[in-house]
Amino acid sequence: MSVITNKWNDGSGDSINIESPSFQGNQTVKISSPVQKGTSKRSMKFIGKCKKDSSKQVILTVEQEASTYTYDLTLNSDNTEIAAKGGTATITAVLKTYRNGNLVSTDNVTPVLSGSATGFSISGTTVTASNRTTTAGNKRAIVVTGKYSNTFDGQTVSSTITIYQEANMASYGALEGGSLSASDIPASGGTSSTNVTNMSQTISYTSGSTRAGTVTYSKTDEITVSSLGTTVKARTKVGQVTVTYTGEGGATANKTVDIYQAENKVTNSNYNPRITAYGTPTISIGSGLTAAGGSATVSASVTNTETYNALYSSGAIGPNQTRSVGGSLSISMTVNGNSRFSLSGNTITHSSMGTNETTDTITIKAVNDGDSSKSATASKSITNSKTVKSTSGGIYTYGDVIAGTVTNGIIPASGGSATATAGNGTQSWNKSATITTYQYDSGSTKDVTTENASSGVDEVVPNVAYIEATASSKGATVSSQTTVKSQIVIWLANDKSAFRIMYIYQAANEIVSYNYTEWEIVLRANPTTIPASGGTSQLTNSAIRYRIPVYTSGATGSSTIISSIPSLSISGDGFTLANNIVTASKNNGGARSCTVTASKEGAVSQTITIIQLAGPDGIGYMQIEGDGKSHPIFRVGNTTRSIEPTSVNQNSDITSDKDSSIFASLKQLLFKFI
Repeated sequence: MSVITNKWNDGSGDSINIESPSFQGNQTVKISSPVQKGTSKRSMKFIGKCKKDSSKQVILTVEQEASTYTYDLTLNSDNTEIAAKGGTATITAVLKTYRNGNLVSTDNVTPVLSGSATGFSISGTTVTASNRTTTAGNKRAIVVTGKYSNTFDGQTVSSTITIYQEANMASYGALEGGSLSASDIPASGGTSSTNVTNMSQTISYTSGSTRAGTVTYSKTDEITVSSLGTTVKARTKVGQVTVTYTGEGGATANKTVDIYQAENKVTNSNYNPRITAYGTPTISIGSGLTAAGGSATVSASVTNTETYNALYSSGAIGPNQTRSVGGSLSISMTVNGNSRFSLSGNTITHSSMGTNETTDTITIKAVNDGDSSKSATASKSITNSKTVKSTSGGIYTYGDVIAGTVTNGIIPASGGSATATAGNGTQSWNKSATITTYQYDSGSTKDVTTENASSGVDEVVPNVAYIEATASSKGATVSSQTTVKSQIVIWLANDKSAFRIMYIYQAANEIVSYNYTEWEIVLRANPTTIPASGGTSQLTNSAIRYRIPVYTSGATGSSTIISSIPSLSISGDGFTLANNIVTASKNNGGARSCTVTASKEGAVSQTITIIQLAGPDGIGYMQIEGDGKSHPIFRVGNTTRSIEPTSVNQNSDITSDKDSSIFASLKQLLFKFI
């Protein structure tokens, strides 16, 4: 028995077999294939050719039907009800695969989960429920959808599962703490004021969380009583105030405080003594004041009328009573701009006028402290004269000029404009004091500084306050910082000066980075066709890209070429690749080809195809379409018949698809050649 074995041309790797006793004459051949696992119908052509005349041939097309796949996805969870305090549930999945209605596999798979609900989150295969803290509520749930796409034929399978979280219930505690207090209502009457300290309540939840409950309170009306007036009375209870506290969950409590009115009695028998009539003072200045100095006594007094009452705890006031009392008064001194008078108590002192030419006048005023409109005055005057004898001083001197601040300007390498500035400078100065010498009628002299020595600092304005300049971009020229403009600045005042130079520069220009183009691969072969007897083809293989410099100015420079050698790979029977040379061995069969691929990271790969011509005729052969391999077969007669396609149906005579022998019973095809 002779067997020809080849691969199906659908890329599945499955083999198809042709069995014949001798591949000669009239015969029955058997074609066998394993189960078709793909989802598309596949076919294969078998061609029998005559050695002497290739136009005479037999063509047989074999087809195999596609398989149909169905799936069943089941979701499971290790926790279908999460506690109110929070937790997780892990979702697993089982995928059952059916081919043509038959179960072929059961697999544990990892589903892609989705779903949304308040308090829930999904990460990977884990569903997390957050702690429900102090928010009460019934049991809640999330519907989780699981999907799986890595099935045999790419179908997406989905299923759902519901995960619950335990209800969060509240437990209301009893009211605790709290207090009441109230001050006595005064004897003068009024309304009580009760101070309330609130009670507290703790609320616990199934989640384990707790919170403070909301406690409110209300109280009965405050107690109001009238003044006791001038009635003497002990401290007396006048009523009660009751407070009712209300918490959450129906919890309540009551507290009561007693209200009292304070005692009423005489608290001050000399209450509110007050002057109700003010007298006018009397005043006089004694002798003894002269230009040479001396002292004198001031005599002053005043009498007022005083009224007073009795005062009770209630605030009530008894009838008015009056009496005469000595009043207090204030003595003040007014002088005409000199400092030689002084007043201590009731004594006036006047120092010697010495060399002062002036008239010293003093006025003493006595004012009733209770009524400033009640006052009296007394005055004295003393005169002295003077003349100017001479003056000196008042000379200016100047310090050096200090230059102001110079701020240089910098134009960027990309071009533009800039300004340099010069601020005001300074110069210090001093002026000596002016001295005046006075001659007095007494014959005495006195030097007086009529203008004090002084100093200061003046601002000095520069001759040039600023300069401006512009410059174009430095482009792609490498350059250090350059001077665009300069200016001498002078500060001049009172025959003294200072100078500085201000500049406008343009910033340095240099390469700061590079831009790169994409790699381009060039692949050529010479020749692209090799004879059947064998031969070689020389490959040309290279990759280039351009590097472009970028400067501080923002300009770009000239590009340079960067070269590289891509890696080569070859595919195709009968061909080899070494040192950029493709070698083809002798070809005894049909035409064949190979593909050479040039690859480099970051570049688009390039391919080229090299063909080798077919070899000379030999014995008859059979070629499977797309396989490219020849197999010896039987010789045929002078004519060729085309056989209609015959399907190999996967459901025909099939009892199991567990292994590659699913086509244990195969259709037999009879070929008759004349």
